[in-house]
Amino acid sequence: MHGLHRRDSAQLKGETSAMTTIPSLDVFVVGAGPAGLTLAIDLARRGISCRIIEKLSVFPTGTRARGIGARTQEIFFDLGLLEALSASAEPFLPSRFYDRDNHLVREVDPAWSIDPATLPTPDAPYRSSLMVSQQVTDTVLRERLASFGVEVERDCRLISFTQDRDHITAEVIRAGKREVIKANYLVGCDGGASTVRKGAMIPFLGETWDDEISYLLGNLSVNGLDKGYWHTWTDASWGYVSLQSMIKAATWLFVATVSSGKHGTLPTPTLETFQALFEERIGMPGVQFSHLTWQSLYRRNLRVVDRYRSGRVLLAGDAAHVGQEQGMNMSIQDAYNLSWKLALVLKGAPNALLETYQAERLPIVRQNLITMSAQNLAGPGGASAAAESITNAILNKDSAVDPTQLSVSYGSSRLSRDLDDTTGIRAGDRAPDAPCLRAESGEPVRFFEVFQGTHFTLLVFSDQPVSWLPTVESNLLRAYRVIRAGNRDTYDRYTLVDSAGHAYQAYGISDAALVLVRPDGYIGLTGGNLDQELIIDYLHDVVGQ
Repeated sequence: MHGLHRRDSAQLKGETSAMTTIPSLDVFVVGAGPAGLTLAIDLARRGISCRIIEKLSVFPTGTRARGIGARTQEIFFDLGLLEALSASAEPFLPSRFYDRDNHLVREVDPAWSIDPATLPTPDAPYRSSLMVSQQVTDTVLRERLASFGVEVERDCRLISFTQDRDHITAEVIRAGKREVIKANYLVGCDGGASTVRKGAMIPFLGETWDDEISYLLGNLSVNGLDKGYWHTWTDASWGYVSLQSMIKAATWLFVATVSSGKHGTLPTPTLETFQALFEERIGMPGVQFSHLTWQSLYRRNLRVVDRYRSGRVLLAGDAAHVGQEQGMNMSIQDAYNLSWKLALVLKGAPNALLETYQAERLPIVRQNLITMSAQNLAGPGGASAAAESITNAILNKDSAVDPTQLSVSYGSSRLSRDLDDTTGIRAGDRAPDAPCLRAESGEPVRFFEVFQGTHFTLLVFSDQPVSWLPTVESNLLRAYRVIRAGNRDTYDRYTLVDSAGHAYQAYGISDAALVLVRPDGYIGLTGGNLDQELIIDYLHDVVGQ
């Protein structure tokens, strides 16, 4: 049995001693950041009962993580969030780079040299990032969760928990009142200082970079700078200062490297600190700051758990790993990988399905952290490295990991099965998008639209009729035949026409083949034998149905 020790009664002074036992529920989520909200949304749309708590009484503000990557956009499309977030995205502004004497060294406009790798393609329609302040992302996620009848419970702190074979029992304090919550599973999405992780006694291994460089961040108003640019000053002795106008959010994002100095202390992030630092380093006449609405002092840690699960307690997001360049995106992908598996296990799937969560996600996270740690050790360190780092980040160069996350593959997972070499795409890979036509109506439809929802999707690439397709459909599985343009076969609602050849090309198919797509958009099974028993056997093994 794992859990936090109960606190001494003196620690609960001023908190009501009355205990209320809450009826059992499926999943109790601790932490209402992007990972916790994504998890709760996907669970709710699958009919899983859940509660989600947040210890803060007021939702956090501030830009914080602001890049919604390509793979995360695909997830948000599936969850019905992408349209609202796209409407809130900030434009990518031209960048101006200055030296310490305020001489303009370089100006870069994204419109001048568009990287072909960021342009949408039929198989990957969201290759470039969306720049959205995290407070906006969180708001959109909360609104979507509320549409399922689930509200984030603010001012609610987890105090302790225990678990046995059948359920977890958690004690919380909500608005000064103690409650006991029983649930089938507890998921900690409560950040780097995770109460859930500590209570489950899961080690958090890693390193704190000790190069004396920290990062001062804030949202504030700026007078005296052209808000049509992202302004950056770099110097080998102190690193960089960056001011980025967030036009839709009506604020600026200030980022600067700071050192602990000879006394080993870091500056307090106040408006006066921001102004003084800018004047000391830059000294540009007429630039004044005001209305500091959010501030943070950040020092990078690289840490990861040695396991994602302890019995009925699981972790996701920053509770399991911190310090990655794609931290928010990785956290959301944790939640999206976990949610469908947890839902199916709660509905009777074998527990082995839930074990694949750690088996798939932990190697990806570890490799990213190893790459970043190696780059830190190999680099020159200090302010000079920080100055180079911010320049590369603005120019989208030399990222430690694939910023799109489209290359992530779970090929080594027990859920990934290639029966032969018929398909170019392999089990465990992300399932590409492709524009098609519905054969019955002629209406355009994308693969991502037929994937959208809580089901597995079977794609049978064949120009010949497949009579058994209707017989395998269920609440768990949707099935489609994909034919080439010009096929004169009888059309029905199960048939999609690859009118431009993008589907066959993206999946690397020349002969008849079947591809089974998991609920999270990764490929579970491929093969050239169009036998329905292969699908039935796979689903029975994976989900028990």
